[in-house]
Parts: sequence; structure tokens; C-alpha cells
Amino acid sequence: MELIVLNIGYDLNIIGIELYAIMVLMALATTFLKSPLILYIENFSVYLILAA
Repeated sequence: MELIVLNIGYDLNIIGIELYAIMVLMALATTFLKSPLILYIENFSVYLILAA
């Protein structure tokens, strides 16, 4: 969804190529980091429950 909105904004010359590239990289980074971070938080919360 984010990439579609970014493409539309770029095609309509609302955002420049620099901002477009930064936003695309940010969208990809947050997408790829979401699963490992959720697993880390889940494991950490289990550790806190077991340690209590």
C-alpha cells in the first residue's frame, strides 16, 4: 500500500526522486524488520514471565 501511494506521488511530481528513494527504502526496511522484532519482543516477554 505504501509503495503504491509513493508511486502515485512520484508520478504526479508531488515528491522528488530523493524523497521517493528514501521513503521506499524505509518502507522496505520496516517491512523486513517487522517479523524479527515481533519474535524478539515475544521471546523477551516469555523470558520475563518465566523469570518472575
